[in-house]
Amino acid sequence: VLEVTRRKEETKAQYLQRVLETGSVRAKILKCADRISNLTDLHRDTHPNHKITDYLAQTEQFILPMAREVNANMVIELTDLIAKRRKILAVWGLPWLYVLKMWLSRRVRV
Repeated sequence: VLEVTRRKEETKAQYLQRVLETGSVRAKILKCADRISNLTDLHRDTHPNHKITDYLAQTEQFILPMAREVNANMVIELTDLIAKRRKILAVWGLPWLYVLKMWLSRRVRV
C-alpha cells in the first residue's frame, strides 16, 4: 500500500515517475488498473476539457509505459480508452492551442 501512496512532498508527476522507475510489478498493475477504471468514468459533464486533456497526457507519459512493462492487455485497454476520450474531445472541440501543440509534437517525432 505504501508503494502506491503519494508522499506529501511529491507532485503527482513526481509520484508517478517514482512508481514508474522503482515500483514493483504489483504496484504498476494496480496503478494501471486504477487508471483504466478512472478513464472509463471520465466524462465531459464532470470534468472540463483541459482537465481531461491533461489527464490523458499524464496517462500517456506515465501509466502507458508502466502497462508496457507489466501487461499487454492493459496497454491495449489504455490505448483504446485514450483514443476514445480524445475522439470525444475532438467532437466537442478543443482549444486551438492544444491542437497545435499536439500536431507539432507529432511532427517533431516523425
